[in-house]
Amino acid sequence: IEMPGFSGSMGAGGRYDELVGMFLGRSIPACGISLGVERLIMVMAERGMFPKELKGQCDLFVTQFPGTDPLPGLQLAKACRDRGLRVDVSPDAGKLKKQFKVAEAMHATVVAVIGPDEAAAGEIVLKRLETGEQVSVTTATAVAHIESWQRKG
Repeated sequence: IEMPGFSGSMGAGGRYDELVGMFLGRSIPACGISLGVERLIMVMAERGMFPKELKGQCDLFVTQFPGTDPLPGLQLAKACRDRGLRVDVSPDAGKLKKQFKVAEAMHATVVAVIGPDEAAAGEIVLKRLETGEQVSVTTATAVAHIESWQRKG
């Protein structure tokens, strides 16, 4: 399944006779399909396809960098979710500009950036999309800082 203007596929399918037979020790006719739900959501957000009543449902959007350990971002996401915040993590470690576009389309309040330099220093860059305000905080104080921005509205 291809989407105009998007590199990569939204889904695919085919015959999987040998795959099933690999586990059963005999040939079994089989076919299947898989959809890339995260990719569909990303394209829909980029193209403004979500209803207006769903907008503004993201308190924090966590970006990812190619070749950088995603664990600090996932830990931040979990810590924020544990505090009741609505968090989305970018499904792709691609271009930062594209990830910010997705965050903006989702009307995220705050975007977290943990690149190689930040990870090495134990820091997180937080950007408040509405005002453009940007700060670098320690991983230990990031959740409190995000919550303070949420209280400001």
